[in-house]
Amino acid sequence: MSFAFFAQGMSSTNWVVISEVAPSNLVGMTGSIISFVGNASSIITPIVIGFILKATGSFNWALGFCAIMSLVGVFAYTVILGKVERLHVD
Repeated sequence: MSFAFFAQGMSSTNWVVISEVAPSNLVGMTGSIISFVGNASSIITPIVIGFILKATGSFNWALGFCAIMSLVGVFAYTVILGKVERLHVD
């Protein structure tokens, strides 16, 4: 449960990054795009896990898929994101 509460607390940091990085006149649109992508992944992930379970008959690969996606998220925040500073769009 502590890990779940920690993860929930960390998920709210997405909005901090959005408000710091997005151009000031496009924060709402940027937030809606991020929400769309997050909700799309909430739809796609159970479907992918269903295909994995059907193909392998085991949840081991499905849990591995979740672990890999978590590592991709950590990589994105630590390496791809880079310095957090506001983007300026003309």
